Amino acid sequence: MATMVRKPLATSIVLVLLGLGLSAQAEQPPWTEVQAPLYAVLEHSWYSPFPALNDRQGIWAWHPEANTWRRVAPFVYNTWGSGSHDKRAVTAYLTTTWDHLLFAGGGVRLHLDPGSGRILRRFSPTVAEAPSGWPWETKGPCLGALPGESATTPVLIGFPVRGGLSPLSAEVALPRLYREQACGGPVALLADLSALPESEYHHFHRNLNYDPQRAGLWMLGIRGNTSSDHETLQVSFLPFTKGEVDLAGAVRSQIPHPLGAGSFRLSFLDVERSALFAVAVNFGYAAHVLKLDPKT
Repeated sequence: MATMVRKPLATSIVLVLLGLGLSAQAEQPPWTEVQAPLYAVLEHSWYSPFPALNDRQGIWAWHPEANTWRRVAPFVYNTWGSGSHDKRAVTAYLTTTWDHLLFAGGGVRLHLDPGSGRILRRFSPTVAEAPSGWPWETKGPCLGALPGESATTPVLIGFPVRGGLSPLSAEVALPRLYREQACGGPVALLADLSALPESEYHHFHRNLNYDPQRAGLWMLGIRGNTSSDHETLQVSFLPFTKGEVDLAGAVRSQIPHPLGAGSFRLSFLDVERSALFAVAVNFGYAAHVLKLDPKT
């Protein structure tokens, strides 16, 4: 599971090497059914001769109350080849923009229709940073607007992530938060978290959530590599003040790991359900989707 998003208003998609959308003739579900679930990329790789693997690939809709999954699009994706992070969605990100899903992959983005799974648009992302010519692309949630700004133009906020031919052991991200106008336009530095504890959170770039009710950013994760470190969940709230991230006003807390110990791979704040969903992995490498109370 690469990322999890709610389909409140939108969806977008981008095709890389091989992408399969559902037929446009398929019956469209009611919009209330499209809005209700959360959406996730479970797996994308090259086309496999084994049907069981192909049946998993794509974008899925998950209904938390019933704990049921429905595949929206049989989406096969691979950017650079078998030695790439992008082979199995490690550098991919799924978010929403207005009424479409936005799939962000290495060097390309796709707008998808959430009802049919059809690919609507493909375009290249703006590069946030390119040290030594290697592109780092912003991956993060697309928002209706930031505090104090007009809601007519959405904005994407996120961290630069390196895709392409990189070691398979870890995904690489920079702890500098960028904003991207119109979720595909010019990028600008929003805040530098390099000297903050949040920069040391494992998978910090996949655990960034905007809270419109409290006007701030939630980040959570494990900090450190000892066994005791993995027993404590770090939680941070970074408020917005006068349109900027107030790093000095950050509020940090610690709670026992809900699984006893392990890591957090990604999280998503569902404002409508008043829940923070997080994908946690214990030391037995079993993945669990947790529903946490954002107030506590």
